[in-house]
Amino acid sequence: LQDPRTKRFNFDPHLLNIPSIDDFRFDTVPGFIPSGKDETLADIATELNTTKANSVKYYSSTSSMTSVLKHFHTLLSKSKHINTSQFSKAFPESASVAPSMNLPSSSIVSPRGTSSSEIFYSIDSDKTGDMELVLSLLGHELELFFTTPPDEFKQHLHSTFSNSSEPPPDVNVASCYNYAKISKFLMRSQLDARHPDLPNKGTFDIKTRAVAAIRYDIHHTHFHPTDYSIVRTHGLFESFEREMFDCARSTLLKYQLQARIGNMDGIFIALHNVKKVFGFYYLSLDEIDHIIQGYSESMAELGKEYKSVDKCLEELDNIVDDFGSHYQTKREHLSVYMADFEFKSSMKIWEDLLDHIDTLVKGRPFRLITRYEGKHLDDHIEVIVNVLDDESLKLLTNTTDKVDEIVKENELSLKDDHELLLTPTDRIQHSSKNLHKLSRNLWEVNNKIFQSTKNETYLFAITADHYINGKKSTTSHPEPPTSIIDPGTKDRWEIKYSLKQVTDMGYIKRRYKKFIKSLRCLGGEISVLPKFEDGEAESRLYLDTTANIKQRILRAYSAKNQKRELTNFN
Repeated sequence: LQDPRTKRFNFDPHLLNIPSIDDFRFDTVPGFIPSGKDETLADIATELNTTKANSVKYYSSTSSMTSVLKHFHTLLSKSKHINTSQFSKAFPESASVAPSMNLPSSSIVSPRGTSSSEIFYSIDSDKTGDMELVLSLLGHELELFFTTPPDEFKQHLHSTFSNSSEPPPDVNVASCYNYAKISKFLMRSQLDARHPDLPNKGTFDIKTRAVAAIRYDIHHTHFHPTDYSIVRTHGLFESFEREMFDCARSTLLKYQLQARIGNMDGIFIALHNVKKVFGFYYLSLDEIDHIIQGYSESMAELGKEYKSVDKCLEELDNIVDDFGSHYQTKREHLSVYMADFEFKSSMKIWEDLLDHIDTLVKGRPFRLITRYEGKHLDDHIEVIVNVLDDESLKLLTNTTDKVDEIVKENELSLKDDHELLLTPTDRIQHSSKNLHKLSRNLWEVNNKIFQSTKNETYLFAITADHYINGKKSTTSHPEPPTSIIDPGTKDRWEIKYSLKQVTDMGYIKRRYKKFIKSLRCLGGEISVLPKFEDGEAESRLYLDTTANIKQRILRAYSAKNQKRELTNFN
């Protein structure tokens, strides 16, 4: 956005400083509509079900689907590393995904339809473990910030009308959706933006991504906003490359799935530290596919002395013969093919799983807890199913209300009834201070659910094997030959999977407790709040010994940038 040395702006300067979430009128933008409450989505499903050829049995939003599909990717790719060939030598030649990608996902599947028609189901992410974060609120604000003229955006700020005796005008922002169908699934994708120069429909997604100092230290930065900045292209810290590397190991898979489901060209990513925007980059879906699917053992050996001459010649021939494609290499083309094939295979496996569960639940709501379990050659997905009675469903849906009660306990102690309501920042800080209460409440809720549904709690194990041209693949990360993308190819790639039910209730109970403990709000991702004496300088927060070493390093870079700003040092 702004060159750190020359201070020259490459984009409109108004994009530099981000308005505070406390100043933003969130009532002017539409909130997220869960698929179970989306009447339009339900109407489309009902209309499609009037003809058997187009009928659907499940419908969902992309955000609810990707949390489950990430586990299918890990299973089908055999925990494949990301392709780091585009990064400098400061980063590893290959890298596994971030630990957060292995956290279980929880979904609530609810029956819809009328008694006169066949029942179909909505699938929504289980939000009981979520808490309000600065980043989730800021994402809504920044999407509008980047797609609205400055004068129009000001209508969404409280400060614009602070000196006016008239109430702020009503401002309504409509949401735009793309609907797609694959087999028995109806999928809804929100469309953020469009550009006429992009191929096909020209639509793309807007993602706002906080810098590393926030992501690795989220609850700390709720109280001590970071000044960590991006000032270079390459490097381990303070660089676009650092942010891209972290993104590739974590949320890029989610971006890929959302773009593919929504039939988008790619993703526009804006990097910020909550206070300032540092810049942007655009990744086409093809590029994302190659980062996620492009790593292979043969490519990892490219250029090494012991690589065979025949293999080198094959690589060179592939470059020459791929002249009719816009891909840089044939291997990049193969990555796109693999990503699309994997997605379709994942949807087929998920559909078969849900169909089987439907025969057991017989039209009742249920919860899915899904997690990939990687144990050498015994890698598999485990899925726990809780059939939800009215009491269990009420416990899940009321947990958010319980979280609000915990926040209000602090609100009453800090503000009198006649004073203004707490700001979004106030609410978030109170939630952070009461994480232990939230965790305890969620643990109690999930224990009650298991006790009330243990007679109808099921566990399924999913395994998968790859067959290339009829032969079972024995490689660490199976992939077809590049010739499979050639016109008229006879190469075949098949994924055979099995779905087995586990009936040992002792094992199911142990797995249930393990999965619940691993959910984000109950796990070990909560950073310890700093323990400083009153009045200690903010610039010395990196000396806090309760923080881990990565958090302290990132806090030190924040302090460094504070000094840089004070001295105006370029």
